[in-house]
Amino acid sequence: MATTRISAQLPPNIDVTKSPLAYGDRALPRLNRELKDGELIVRQKALRTLCDYLHDPEHIAEALRV
Repeated sequence: MATTRISAQLPPNIDVTKSPLAYGDRALPRLNRELKDGELIVRQKALRTLCDYLHDPEHIAEALRV
């Protein structure tokens, strides 16, 4: 029978400096809420994710509308 092993280490493919991004039209409103959060680490993660998200010109136009 298989056993479950819980590790304190995160999987190697997860970047802890970025916040998870919602899909479609929910991405920017969520990032906007996180940028207004009271915790500094949440705002920093949201800002890093937003910077990566805005590399696509289509996303820039949408961000300006939001």
